[in-house]
Amino acid sequence: MLIFPRDVFKAKGARHFASLLCTSQEAYDKALADGYFATVPEALAPAPDPVVTIVEDARPTRAELEAEAKRLGVKLDSRNTDERLAERIMEAHAALPSEG
Repeated sequence: MLIFPRDVFKAKGARHFASLLCTSQEAYDKALADGYFATVPEALAPAPDPVVTIVEDARPTRAELEAEAKRLGVKLDSRNTDERLAERIMEAHAALPSEG
């Protein structure tokens, strides 16, 4: 259990920081959510590199589908759903002469 009042800290440059006095657990939790830290070393530590998640099974956008359809000579029809356009693109890929 934390004792209040309690200071939290936020970096203001490489060696400078700002402090905020929290008088309740709610104020403390909000300050942490707003980018303050419990200690000065935490506040001055370099930010970690952001985590990038690559989704392998992400569906192509409509623009990507249309670009691939144009590349393959598939007739575009705005009434086609993305799923139908993807099917027509797959059919065009299957009809291409195989290499080798």
